[in-house]
Amino acid sequence: MKNPTTFTSELSLPELRDTHSIYLKALQLLVLDGASLTEAQDSVCWQRLRRLHQAMPLQFLHPETLYQRMAPAPMKTKQRRRAKTSPRH
Repeated sequence: MKNPTTFTSELSLPELRDTHSIYLKALQLLVLDGASLTEAQDSVCWQRLRRLHQAMPLQFLHPETLYQRMAPAPMKTKQRRRAKTSPRH
């Protein structure tokens, strides 16, 4: 009988490919929870996504690229342009 997969066990590349969507979702949840890049880099999902990218860079994006794409854009303050009104005579 095969040993159950734990966070400390190394997964084979086929296993990582099969579970890619799970680690992608986990990274997305970290981003939605407001995890910093450093915090995300310390996660299991980051390590698994990084390993997939290192093994197959043409098929899988680097986790930092994924993080940046998932992270909300910084709030930009829009300066309101004041309409110049000419006094009516």
